[in-house]
Amino acid sequence: MSNQTLEYLKDNIQLETCASKIILDEYFQSISSSWVNGNFLDIISHCDEILLNDTYDVRIVFYYLYSLWVESDSETHVDILSVIQKLLEEFTNEETDYLESDPVLAKYTCESISVFFKKLAKRLERFTPSVENFPLHAASIYEQLINLQELIGEDDRFSSAIQALESIVSIYFPLLDNKNEDISSEKNDIKNDSESEENLANPVIDYAAPTGFANSECSYYLSELIDKIDVLKDLTKKGEDYKAAIVVEDIRITLANFDPLIYLPNLFKSYTAIIAEKAAVFSQYISEHDDNQWQALQQCYMVDRNGFRDMMVTPAAVKNSTMDSYSSEMREVFQ
Repeated sequence: MSNQTLEYLKDNIQLETCASKIILDEYFQSISSSWVNGNFLDIISHCDEILLNDTYDVRIVFYYLYSLWVESDSETHVDILSVIQKLLEEFTNEETDYLESDPVLAKYTCESISVFFKKLAKRLERFTPSVENFPLHAASIYEQLINLQELIGEDDRFSSAIQALESIVSIYFPLLDNKNEDISSEKNDIKNDSESEENLANPVIDYAAPTGFANSECSYYLSELIDKIDVLKDLTKKGEDYKAAIVVEDIRITLANFDPLIYLPNLFKSYTAIIAEKAAVFSQYISEHDDNQWQALQQCYMVDRNGFRDMMVTPAAVKNSTMDSYSSEMREVFQ
């Protein structure tokens, strides 16, 4: 199970294993396809089998940890950050210079850490945690995040991870204030530079869920679309219009095939359930109705939806309907 795997990683995680590079690359490619499609449960299931056998590299570990974060609760989030801290402690150990001894491993580690925290920052901006969701573990998560900030410091190799961490800290900080948790002033004093103060006062959220939508109503596919728009925005700001055109073409294809049932499944869940239950009834009324009454009801619905909801309506009799014709035919048969 995933918790058993996480407990194992907390005690035994390492940057390198003895597994074959060929095998690791095969595992990583398989997991990557699930990652692209947002199949995080598949990643967890796959990794539960291989991590306990020490058949992994740092890329696989971080794909697993992010997937587990998405699919788990706040108590598990604390353990996830503990595993990352242990990895970072090994990587930043002054006795080992991985850039010289194993540049590939160093590259994988830096990239994986950056991807993890950038993805996590974007996710938390869209699915912002609340006091109700994180009543017990917000302080522990916050402390772990501060520890990670201290570990990587101002290391240029982690520049994008550092920026993402600051954004994540600014999201969790208000939870502590709301719960009146006893966090030391030293921990609360998050890098008193102007950029951090601005983040604390106004957490950076470029693309929140649309107004009126619950965060849970945004599917993986909508999250990916928002991320593409975010990339387009960054590219145009930097004047990289040639690359931006690639993104524009991709977004156009997505919008041309946009299916709200896929992008906003929770929003349409009750709608599809009602249609599934009463499809035959609705189909009959839509195809067979008194035109005058139907038009009057349509106008009322468009002008005063609440009034339409409350009014009592009896369907007017429809001449020569399918059911009437069927009844007439049956009467003729038995006469």
